Amino acid sequence: MTVTIGSRVAKDTLFDGFARVAAALASGRRLEIIDLLSAEGSSVVLAEDEDAGLVGCVHVRREGADDAHLGMLSVDPARQAKGVGRDLIERAEATARGWGCMWMRMHVLSARPELLAYYERRGYGRTGVEEPFDVPERIGRSRVGVLRFLELQKRLRDA
Repeated sequence: MTVTIGSRVAKDTLFDGFARVAAALASGRRLEIIDLLSAEGSSVVLAEDEDAGLVGCVHVRREGADDAHLGMLSVDPARQAKGVGRDLIERAEATARGWGCMWMRMHVLSARPELLAYYERRGYGRTGVEEPFDVPERIGRSRVGVLRFLELQKRLRDA
């Protein structure tokens, strides 16, 4: 299996894996891919297998002069634990470095301790910042009690 990592315009089925996990945590409308792709300073990194097609993706967005935000990492379950997620994160970090960013930040739901551990193994640390994940009633409600976003960050370059 050869996996190619690159950036290009994506189809709206791109975040199906993310949507499945999100649906288990909260009911209601999900973020639309077009909202992400149309944002200025935004890029989607894709992993494609020559035989299987799209096997993973991650979204990276520039936030100011020194910061970028990583989110929506999704890898085909059959390809997990094979380095695809790591490669996607590394490409997203390279994209942010190319923008001149010093920090990559992300927000991980408190209900996903396995993701917190995954990102910590990749050099991300908790900042101590926690934000409530308030789901507006018109969008849906939590299926697992109180949800909070925990902020993580990683230094991408020296000052």
